[in-house]
Amino acid sequence: RAAHALWIDQSDYIAGVLERFGMARCNPVSTPLEVNLEYLKVPDGVQPYDPKVPYQEAIGCLLYLSQVSRPDICYAVNTLSRFNHCYQSQHWQAVKRVFRYLKGSAARKLVFKKTEQNPELVAFCDSDWGNVMTLRRSVSGMCVVYNGSLVSWFSKRQPTVALSTVDAEYMSLGFCVQEVLWFRSLIGEIFPDSRPLAPTKIFCDNTGAIKNSKNDSVSNRTKHIDIRFHFIKDHVRKKNVDVNYVPSHEMLADALTKSLPGPKFKMFLDQILAD
Repeated sequence: RAAHALWIDQSDYIAGVLERFGMARCNPVSTPLEVNLEYLKVPDGVQPYDPKVPYQEAIGCLLYLSQVSRPDICYAVNTLSRFNHCYQSQHWQAVKRVFRYLKGSAARKLVFKKTEQNPELVAFCDSDWGNVMTLRRSVSGMCVVYNGSLVSWFSKRQPTVALSTVDAEYMSLGFCVQEVLWFRSLIGEIFPDSRPLAPTKIFCDNTGAIKNSKNDSVSNRTKHIDIRFHFIKDHVRKKNVDVNYVPSHEMLADALTKSLPGPKFKMFLDQILAD
């Protein structure tokens, strides 16, 4: 804690985890995952290659870290956790890479600063169509920013197979609206005497999904989308949310849906975590 700022720093926890798994003296890397993940694919029905390897323990430690203070490893841990029941040597090496990344970025932390401006709630949502190997489900990524600080994020596999990028982005938008509505309710409870919140801006990089959110009609192209995701339109009409376009290179949630190369990942990292 410092004047006009709070932060969440888990560098001591990271040091303990690295020591526990014999990675305290490892060489750092700049990204938690390699860009090409084809090497992670495994045939159906394979068994873990070595039950003595503490794969699930390591994933549990990383999951805790990714959910509390390190959104930068959220996608990597989400991806590797899918192999808890069938991990092979390449998956264990990928877990070690996450440890090596944490070794070099242990000082990174979430910072919450006081500002003189009116607090603003904004959100970013993204998806990577057909990202999940074998199942070909898409991955949704979302982050919520309040008063300039990251307060919520997730990276998760979508429950159904999307037939297009528009479908995948629209499902991500639905998850994001749910999270935003919860935060709007929470802010209203904490500050009951404050004026009503302006519509929360949600940024999306898919124009088709944005058009669907603002179009009252249902076409043959969109009627197959699960009706639960059409509640987006209700909240757009009620002015609880306002869906806006943002270019893909400015999409804050991009690293929550896919593995990025070093320079792009560094841009994402600098926006969400302080040194």
